[in-house]
Amino acid sequence: MTAVIFDMDGLLIDSEPTYTVIWKKACAHFGFDLSDSRSLLLKGTGRRAALEAVCGWALEDGIEISPDPLKLVLEATEPLLFEADVPLKPGALQLLDRLKNSKITSAIASSTRSQRVRDRVEKLGIKDYFSAITGGDEVTRGKPNPDIFLLAASKIGIEPTRCLVLEDSDHGIDGAIAAGMTAVLVPDTSAPRDITKTKAHHILRDLSEVPDLPFFEGVLFTAK
Repeated sequence: MTAVIFDMDGLLIDSEPTYTVIWKKACAHFGFDLSDSRSLLLKGTGRRAALEAVCGWALEDGIEISPDPLKLVLEATEPLLFEADVPLKPGALQLLDRLKNSKITSAIASSTRSQRVRDRVEKLGIKDYFSAITGGDEVTRGKPNPDIFLLAASKIGIEPTRCLVLEDSDHGIDGAIAAGMTAVLVPDTSAPRDITKTKAHHILRDLSEVPDLPFFEGVLFTAK
């Protein structure tokens, strides 16, 4: 393997709590109370699919919301994410340094819009670690479909089977496996589904454990 593809929110940066606040504020604008349990289901989901899911839940509660107006309110609320002090996750910077020193290509495949991803990594001072950044607005089908991972691999010119994906969400793991990549799960705030645990090639506590994987010895992973 010669490349590592990172998710961003909840994997590289500790942004999920802030995203939960953003979604709740946007939904409250329409009189819909988005529960914590439902907001967790949005993790790793493409923007359009997330909007449709929220509108469906609202309709179940007797509140009619259309995806496009919700999207506009959501985008108006998103600056909160950049005003908040959102730190890197434990072990992230050390891992990026290790990959760079080992001449292993790093890329990002995030459901967040590509410009938002670029703004975030630039603000954190880690932009130069990545050879390519791919956002959810660059593909028609978001995670759990493989499209975003395949696009990321094509940008860096590396075969999907030679890519390792680091993800914190069920949808991300599903998409990585569908792309034919090695999928490593690093759970964030919510526990992974049982089925995800069986699919992921490895499950780690945090990013500091990645260098302990046989990947760095040039050995392919085997599924648990």
